[in-house]
Amino acid sequence: MVSPPPLRNAIPESYFGTHLNGLVRWGTRWPTAATVTHDRLWDSGTGWPTSGSADESCLDKTLAILAQHGSKAMLTISRRGKPAPTTQEWHDIIDRVTRRYKGQLEAIEILFSGNNTIPGPLGYPSEPS
Repeated sequence: MVSPPPLRNAIPESYFGTHLNGLVRWGTRWPTAATVTHDRLWDSGTGWPTSGSADESCLDKTLAILAQHGSKAMLTISRRGKPAPTTQEWHDIIDRVTRRYKGQLEAIEILFSGNNTIPGPLGYPSEPS
């Protein structure tokens, strides 16, 4: 087998991330074929109630696994399929997350899709249900 020549001006590995759902919830294995420098935590298993306290144990364990492998985390916060929080409730959620995980998250993505009842520009739902 002939190996291809090395790429000139290759894109650094640090530009690529993964979407490893279920490291804790479903026992997803850490990939061995690639270096994972960033992971997008879209479905971390953490619920974000509009009142009271959240069970963040799954997210805590997931962040510990990422740290063990030297990977950085981007947390996606969404309430998809649930009633949309008020502006104050969003503020409270973001405030709680940023205080609790200060220094552990590379970025936070706020994905607002509410309960998918707001029509998009063409009259269709803004996201598929």
